[in-house]
Amino acid sequence: MNYNKICVFDFETDGTNVDTLNPVQLAAVIVDPRKLELVKGGEFNSFIKPETFDEPDYYDKNRSTIEWHANIRDCSVKDIMTLWENSPSQKSVWANFISFLDKFHMTGKRKSKFTAPIACGYNILGFDMPIIKRLSKKHSKGKEVFHPRDKIDLMHWMFPWFENSDEVSSFSMDNMRQYFGMSKAGAHDALKDVCDTAELFCRFQNLHRRTAKKVRFRGAFSRG
Repeated sequence: MNYNKICVFDFETDGTNVDTLNPVQLAAVIVDPRKLELVKGGEFNSFIKPETFDEPDYYDKNRSTIEWHANIRDCSVKDIMTLWENSPSQKSVWANFISFLDKFHMTGKRKSKFTAPIACGYNILGFDMPIIKRLSKKHSKGKEVFHPRDKIDLMHWMFPWFENSDEVSSFSMDNMRQYFGMSKAGAHDALKDVCDTAELFCRFQNLHRRTAKKVRFRGAFSRG
């Protein structure tokens, strides 16, 4: 039975290449693994100044993504640039995030990487986790910040439920929001995205628990 807390997290970025992009926002919420509800005080949210922001060609190199963020937020490119320019440094946000995670290790156990929160999110295995690994290598000597074994990617959870359905055209978060009837207002703000993902996680985890009680797993493959 799992007692590690679940950390649902998300990055917003200024690009799509996980090896070179700059994170521009990091948000997270903590889910109680037994109650399947948000933990009081378990919210993190910070914008981040891109490390290459002061380079002369920063805007030209990242124009399309900057314009995309402006369009999503219904504001001007100048507003986005001002927001990022005045945000805390990557190093300081990372340090604050590590301190945040440190508060939510499994209770009653000696702290170790195995008592750390379990990483959870939407498309984190292909996108957000590589960024976490890169930032950890850069600022924390490669230290594990989440539980080293278990990782929960809700996009992968959608596949077994909907791979045989013609009702779902893709497994993108925007498409799943529309399918489930979740509001898209404010989407692609990291805090909005983690709150929506946490709601999906809790709903599906409750469904899994109810379903598992009705399935006879023990001895299912015995040939006696």
